[in-house]
Amino acid sequence: MTHLKDLDIEGKRGIYYVPRVFFELNTGKCSIEGESHVEDAYSFYQPIRQWIQTYIADIKGNLFFDIKLTYMNSSSSKSILIILKELKSYQENGGKVEIKWYYRENDTDMLEDAEDLIAESGIDFELIPLDE
Repeated sequence: MTHLKDLDIEGKRGIYYVPRVFFELNTGKCSIEGESHVEDAYSFYQPIRQWIQTYIADIKGNLFFDIKLTYMNSSSSKSILIILKELKSYQENGGKVEIKWYYRENDTDMLEDAEDLIAESGIDFELIPLDE
């Protein structure tokens, strides 16, 4: 029996920018949005990775990700890549994973970052442009 609960991290803006994170246990809906410019991305993303690992091991349900990042620093990108690789592994072992990556229509940098993450992780996801 798991003690997993919804994961809720409030977004913050200051010297560093923390994205809003909400993962819902009952539906498998997961969202990450805002800016990810955190001082120690590995530590910030650790509870997120832990939640996903526990969900995969105990719940074995479908996962639906909405990612709406307007900026991510390189260490955040590396942490997100680790998460995407874990999701790819889950998918290869029969788990259902659906990822939608939203980016501002004119933000070619974020589009390229997302395309790089697809190539590096091996997991495919939908790229959805948003009007400014």
